[in-house]
Amino acid sequence: MSYTIARKLEIVHYAKKITRFNQSTQVQRRSEHDSQLEGQRSLAPSNKYLAWSDGLGSFALQLALVFFLTIFLLNKYGNWQKQTLITFYKKCLLDESILNNVTISNAANTQNISLECEEPKGHVPDDTLLGLWRLVYWTSQLLTWVVLPILQSYSKAGEFTTLGRLKSAVYNNLIYYGTYGCIFFFLLVYAISKGVSLNFDHLKVLVISASNTWGLFLLVLLLGYGLIEVPRQLWQMGDRGYRLSKTYFDIDKLSIDKNDAEETIQEVYREAKEVMNVLKGTRGNAREKAQQIMSKFPHDLSRQLNSSRSAPNFGNSSNITDADASVISNEAYLVSLHFTSTKY
Repeated sequence: MSYTIARKLEIVHYAKKITRFNQSTQVQRRSEHDSQLEGQRSLAPSNKYLAWSDGLGSFALQLALVFFLTIFLLNKYGNWQKQTLITFYKKCLLDESILNNVTISNAANTQNISLECEEPKGHVPDDTLLGLWRLVYWTSQLLTWVVLPILQSYSKAGEFTTLGRLKSAVYNNLIYYGTYGCIFFFLLVYAISKGVSLNFDHLKVLVISASNTWGLFLLVLLLGYGLIEVPRQLWQMGDRGYRLSKTYFDIDKLSIDKNDAEETIQEVYREAKEVMNVLKGTRGNAREKAQQIMSKFPHDLSRQLNSSRSAPNFGNSSNITDADASVISNEAYLVSLHFTSTKY
């Protein structure tokens, strides 16, 4: 009996020791954790300062590179000695044109004074420069106002032929050209009211003025945003926390857009597959156009949807009436479906 009591007392004594040891260990761990947190808090400003100093150092390096590159380009293309050669040559040509008409009479005879001008290397005649400038200027005008808008609409058109795509591109740009036509018409009326004669040279000046006015309007409209927003975005991208948050946001947005695009293209594929099954027994342009639409889809998407067990039965077209079949074989419907398939 005494042995049992002594044994119990010994167990209680050891249990108290273990409890005290656990409590001391927990206190020690808690103090270590608090010290680590304090260390991290103390290091956070230093890490932020290091990140800021790294960004400032890279910015200073970029400024130095731009400065030396500017000095090099100014020294290479802005050398006043090379420009003086051209200036002296122009002055020499002017003096030559004057002295060729001057004669000096002597008592014995009459002498003609001539002056020879040495043409510098790399000299380009004025007519050539003027022709090149006109070529570059009017080509850029044609590309900006006519060719580029039509090509953009042509690449997005849903027609199946080249001529149809071109007609659709011109039709889609009618509002674009109509707006500029109205602006040009009002400018023309204003010029006539001021007494300007409408010859070819004046019309050319009016066209150039209208183009420059529209360019200046866009410049004033967008320059305020660009001068403030672009440097601010570049400055904010230097902050790693902001850049990480923006990257997370962009990834989330791109993921949503990707899922929406995948769902849309699957729906368009199902519709095109159903149209293909409806036109299976027919011949003519409608079936060829349906085959052309089906060829726009990737093979991986076709294989995935065709092998999916949860996909609907594309071959079942019994629910389609004759009226629906006539609508499906219509040119406008196929063009609309082709346009939707090319968007994705």
